[in-house]
Amino acid sequence: MLIDMNSVYCILVHQVSKTKEDNVFTKKVSPVEKLVVTGISIFYGFLVSLYLIFSMVKNRGNYFRIKRRDAPPKCLTDPTLGTHHFIQLKDIKMHYVSKGDEKKPLMLFIHGFPEFWYSWRHQIREFAKDYHVIAVDNRGYGDTDKPRGIHNYTVSAIVEDTRQLVEALGKRDVVLVAHDWGGAIGWGFAAKHPELLRKLVIINSPHPMMFAESQKKGWKQFFYSWYMLFFSLPLLPEFALRSNDYFIFDHSFRNGDGRPLFADDPQHVEAYKYTFHKNGFTGPLNWYRALIHRVPQQQPKSFQIKVPTLIIWGKKDNYLTTELAPAHAYVDDLTVNYIDNCSHWTQMDQPTLVNQYMRQFVSKNCLHLLFIIIINPLLFMFGKHREAPPDCFLDSSLGTHHFIQLNDLRMHYVSNGEQNSQTLLFIHGFLEFWYSWRHQIRDFAKDYHVMAVDCHGYGDTDKPLGVEHYTHDALVDQLRQLLVELNKSRVILVGHDWGGTIAWLLAAKHPELIDRLVIINGPLPLMYRDVRFQSWRQLFKSWQIFELNIPVLSEYGLKCCDYYGATNALFRSGSGRQLLSAEDMEAYKYTIQRNGVKAPLNWYKANPAFLYPLQTPKMDQIKVPALHIWGKKDRFLVSRMAEVYAYVNYLTIKYIETAGHWVQLEEPVLDIQMHYVSNGDENNQTMLFIHGFPEFWYSWRHQIQEFAKDYHVIAVDCPGYGDTDKPASVERYAADALVNDFRQLLSALNKSRVILVGHDWGGIIGWLIAAKHPDLIHRVIIMNAPLPLMYRDVRLESWRQLFLSYYAFVFSIPVVPEFGFKLCDYYGATDQLFRSGSGRQLLSMEDMEAYKYTIQRNGVSAPIAYYRANPFLLYPRQALHMDNIIVPALCIWGKKDTFLVPKLAEVFIYVNDLTVKYIETAGHWVALEEPELVNQFVRQFLSKE
Repeated sequence: MLIDMNSVYCILVHQVSKTKEDNVFTKKVSPVEKLVVTGISIFYGFLVSLYLIFSMVKNRGNYFRIKRRDAPPKCLTDPTLGTHHFIQLKDIKMHYVSKGDEKKPLMLFIHGFPEFWYSWRHQIREFAKDYHVIAVDNRGYGDTDKPRGIHNYTVSAIVEDTRQLVEALGKRDVVLVAHDWGGAIGWGFAAKHPELLRKLVIINSPHPMMFAESQKKGWKQFFYSWYMLFFSLPLLPEFALRSNDYFIFDHSFRNGDGRPLFADDPQHVEAYKYTFHKNGFTGPLNWYRALIHRVPQQQPKSFQIKVPTLIIWGKKDNYLTTELAPAHAYVDDLTVNYIDNCSHWTQMDQPTLVNQYMRQFVSKNCLHLLFIIIINPLLFMFGKHREAPPDCFLDSSLGTHHFIQLNDLRMHYVSNGEQNSQTLLFIHGFLEFWYSWRHQIRDFAKDYHVMAVDCHGYGDTDKPLGVEHYTHDALVDQLRQLLVELNKSRVILVGHDWGGTIAWLLAAKHPELIDRLVIINGPLPLMYRDVRFQSWRQLFKSWQIFELNIPVLSEYGLKCCDYYGATNALFRSGSGRQLLSAEDMEAYKYTIQRNGVKAPLNWYKANPAFLYPLQTPKMDQIKVPALHIWGKKDRFLVSRMAEVYAYVNYLTIKYIETAGHWVQLEEPVLDIQMHYVSNGDENNQTMLFIHGFPEFWYSWRHQIQEFAKDYHVIAVDCPGYGDTDKPASVERYAADALVNDFRQLLSALNKSRVILVGHDWGGIIGWLIAAKHPDLIHRVIIMNAPLPLMYRDVRLESWRQLFLSYYAFVFSIPVVPEFGFKLCDYYGATDQLFRSGSGRQLLSMEDMEAYKYTIQRNGVSAPIAYYRANPFLLYPRQALHMDNIIVPALCIWGKKDTFLVPKLAEVFIYVNDLTVKYIETAGHWVALEEPELVNQFVRQFLSKE
């Protein structure tokens, strides 16, 4: 177990959300966690002690001599910085500096560590012209009170100080500006008291959940944050920070080039040394110590920021990585400005630029709100307002979010995989964004450095005004700049729809940048011209291009009825089936609602060739090898568009007969061949049986024979089992990938409204399919299989389930489980495992041979990979998020299960319509042990309408 800064920083989420009523839920760190944190802290303390001893020897004892400072430097008494005040709050007396007309709006500055009010001197002078400016000394700092005891330094206490100050001053609509630790307080204040704020400005301080997410993606930020654990130690940090006459300020306060920040005027560093010499470090350090003593209790959604927010980030921060800045998932209205050659101390390092960004942000004209208030009901008829992104946006398995400044705009992209690998660059099409490539990101990040962009005008990429910014040439040049800025060449370029068109042009114009080209239902402009002239069918299919060029009407049509035309009606399979799950649909609607459709429509308005083919731009022959994947049931483009042999030297075409325009969504993975056994009339309703571990289709033999009379029965070999393919990558067995395999199976068989029956791992998959794709499921029947969220709840409460789950820990060990199962003629995988509730052997000799033959032939590495790819069985807090299950469900549970406690069956809070049937004497393999009773329960359940 490792208690990293994820645990530490997530505490902010709990503390700022805490009320008087929820104190009972505040828990101390467990003894084991406390021991680990203490051990790491002592280790860092040991290293610092060695450094101090070495420095003392090197400096012959002078290292610990401190200069006496009786009077403040002149800069601290400069009247141009304002007047000094004290105000009595509930628990402390707070010191602050004030300047400007008190009748004007309040701009409140909150400093970080190790600072005080003086860090805002540049901003005080600038903004006092237009605001009543106040810069505080935080609790424990400067001339503000320093209560004893670390319990007085919790985040919630400091947020409360800020609230009391604002209310005591009689202010609302505050502009809150905060840096470093002050930023943590700023985030907390905005989350808890948004009604008091007009705008929020955060400078080099990550949103708490961004910090938490960073810990799941690597160790870089953990090592950056080593000092936080060191500061939790008693006494030694104070001693170290005072050493060598407060050398910490000379060493830490540096600009982006590494030079001393106050080299031009030493009195500034003297101001810090005087203040901390007078007041000490114990109060500031107690902020860190209080942080370590609590654990997070609130979900991230409670930390959604609804106040318009500006983040200013110095990119040469030595304490916080740049990846922490873009907190778009947690802030409804966010602007991020980066400063390239700037350190952590941004407001002092680059004050002019910081002031410029702040002024632009706080002075934005709000007249557009009036238009929204008046027009909104018409534009969004029957729609809903979406304030927060859906949880699928927060899925760390999709990669990390980045921004890059190009010549004319800032581009957003998502990156995943090893950066030293060859790059795979994905370009989406009309009314999409980077998320359209989620299936491909997961699959190819194993072998490539994957990048999926938000194209010019989409998602979080800038949206220049003016149609002229969206011409073919401009769009191609933006991608060229992206590759040059990232020092990428010989990339594999993948494009769909409009993204495919741009990819064709980029490959023709800059072949030196492209290794290979993959186009998915994306027209090459010259081929579109040829086909349009020859094909009336393509002319009729192109009707939407004419409609999209009509001013105002096109935008209105896409927005009305809760963006139905831009999502529900558009994203359909070749057979007309809806392609997006409910959560994915929300992702598209949230993105379109947040960013609008004007910029995407400009792509059509700026490129008249699709309306008037004679205006098609000339292009060179494409010389890089190209693969053209084409869904033949495309509603917008005829299949002949794929045959671009005349314009491409090396072309391969792959048609997908049943797929429509959105091929990468409809048929994302074509790398697995699934085996299944079928029985019964195919015209009857389908029953799909999914087995568990370590089984195969044959485990359903009793049910196949029983239900084939009335249903079309399908029993599969799951991926990695039996005669189904066995992908080599462990990630390929993640729950999302398995759910998608079965979605594809149903799509390929043209099945919907099936009755899904699952046991053990097949039941887990069954729960998730029912939650994610309720449109495909008529009823779901689960036998002794935990719903992930219920497993989380029970594991956290039940020691018995923890002990019963020993196998999940064993299966996480490499090699050992495979070796153990093979011993003694697969005794552990068959003879020992398949036992009744009373311990009786369930398999006949012949059936036993069937299982041993199958396991021996196919191995157990792939089945065990299910456990290795899905850590929620080991770490329940990582349980997959899922929607409530709305289809009727039957849960059959053998109460003598030796792996799962019966309480796991009671999933009433997660399933809207649930029936539970217990079999008192049965064990885990309930379908084998009590087939007749199981079949009876199933028939009773299916007979209810």
